[in-house]
Amino acid sequence: MIEDVTLRGDERILITRTDRIGDLVLTTPVFAALKHSFPNLRVDALVSSYASSVLQNNPHIDNLLLYDSDNHKGLHSTVGKNKYDLVILVYPRPRLAWLAFRVGIPIRIGTAFRWYSFLHTHQIHQHRSKVEKHELEYNLELLNPLGLRPGKIFPKIYLSKTETEAADALLRLYNLNQDDLKIIIHPGGGRSSLRWPEEKFGELAALLKQRFSARIIITGDENEKRFSEKVLQFLNQQAVDLTGKLNLRQLAAMISGADLVVTNSTGPLHLAAALGVRTVGLFCPIKTASPVRWGPYGPGHVVLVPPIGSCRCSVEKCRRGNCMDLIKVEDAYQGAELILKEAQAGAKI
Repeated sequence: MIEDVTLRGDERILITRTDRIGDLVLTTPVFAALKHSFPNLRVDALVSSYASSVLQNNPHIDNLLLYDSDNHKGLHSTVGKNKYDLVILVYPRPRLAWLAFRVGIPIRIGTAFRWYSFLHTHQIHQHRSKVEKHELEYNLELLNPLGLRPGKIFPKIYLSKTETEAADALLRLYNLNQDDLKIIIHPGGGRSSLRWPEEKFGELAALLKQRFSARIIITGDENEKRFSEKVLQFLNQQAVDLTGKLNLRQLAAMISGADLVVTNSTGPLHLAAALGVRTVGLFCPIKTASPVRWGPYGPGHVVLVPPIGSCRCSVEKCRRGNCMDLIKVEDAYQGAELILKEAQAGAKI
């Protein structure tokens, strides 16, 4: 049996999480737990360039390394020169496990049950595909060999005053002010889950606009314009369409000033939760995409799943075509109404 690691408190630690936005947001508690317990650790993060700005301004991270799969030799050199004492492979990938072994990082913490797990000096026995807990909690389990078993730690995004002021200034250009009820509709989504039909997002947005006099803000990346255009049709083009106009930090700043975010299981959902903004999250029933593992972390959110019971489909092949259309607009509206009425009564996360 491998013994737990006793830290001096001044080690150099590398944490790898090289996938997408939401995944990295849900890893921020790992950095926080380490620095809260040992403030003098040097904690670096190896992340994808796509998601790296999630960690901008984060006080628990000393240095960011960007993962470039096409420049493995350069990464090998950088990681080797930094002489890390310990690596935590949050996102398991054989190439990174092999890199950590090759450069001689003495303590390598990762999950068990993979063909390359022999490269890990400390193996955490977890089957994330069983969906027995939240992704954030799976991430924190990787700290167990260090004798750390932190309690509930929420994900957090750190925005600067300049960033939030810039978002406010942008909204003023669209004649939105501080007192307006602002609802962000983000109809797009990644490849790991099915999406609620954009027509239903449009119907919901129209209801919220009518019944709450809400100002609707539509967001998405450049490739999601077709979704936003369909939502706009239900609003007679009367919404603030920021699709393709914001980078990740600007999107986060925009979200921080919203009263509600409605979206699928996607990165902006986790950005909102990490910023203390309540969400209505639309999730598919596929087990690996379950809100048990991937839902917004924290209190006050509403999660909706199609009422179909057990599901053995995959994201690539849904037997019903797309069961997400079984989530009724009225159910989504009732979830939004609950959040907005509590907000109007002064309730906050």
